[in-house]
Amino acid sequence: MLLAGDWIAGQAGRSMLAKILKGSRDKKLLALGLDNNPAYGYFRSLTFGDGIS
Repeated sequence: MLLAGDWIAGQAGRSMLAKILKGSRDKKLLALGLDNNPAYGYFRSLTFGDGIS
């Protein structure tokens, strides 16, 4: 999951990292092309209340 953090360095913060790992369809995330991140959707089965906020 560290790879996911490398991709967003200087572009986004913790909440955006959580959205990447969750597989969010957030407009900003998509506009930045962060849905191409290899870790995108890795924790899709979890909810934000499960500790990945």
